[in-house]
Amino acid sequence: MKKKRLMRCNRRGVSLLTALVAMVLMAFAVLGVAKVFLQAMRNNGSAGAVQGVMNVAQLVTERVMLLADTDPLVDGSSPTDAQLGITPGVDYDGTRFSYTCTIDAGDIPAGMIRMAKVTVVARYTATYAQLMGTDPAGSEVRVVTYRYRDDN
Repeated sequence: MKKKRLMRCNRRGVSLLTALVAMVLMAFAVLGVAKVFLQAMRNNGSAGAVQGVMNVAQLVTERVMLLADTDPLVDGSSPTDAQLGITPGVDYDGTRFSYTCTIDAGDIPAGMIRMAKVTVVARYTATYAQLMGTDPAGSEVRVVTYRYRDDN
């Protein structure tokens, strides 16, 4: 009789110990999932910022392509926001992104007569780059394209 009672007590203890081990293992699993989730959130934020830089570069490139073929800016210049019809804060977030645009009529590959080379470099601003944990040069996106220009 005593032996049966001892066996029942031992079984209860083993059940409690099993539950405790299961809870510890579950806690480690939840911590691992939380770490993966946080890393995914960081990556999504970074990807959104890169997409913003690409959007600025595309916007500026499209505005340069919309210039008239006889526009003096196409003969070689560094157009400003106003000349391209871009409004910082409306068309792009000027606190996060900046860009430079150069149109060079002299740096053209052979055989591409009456073309202008358009180079747009978009990047994070210094304050936003610091927030993202990088430097502005590390976030640069360079878009180089060619467009027709009228020499007349």
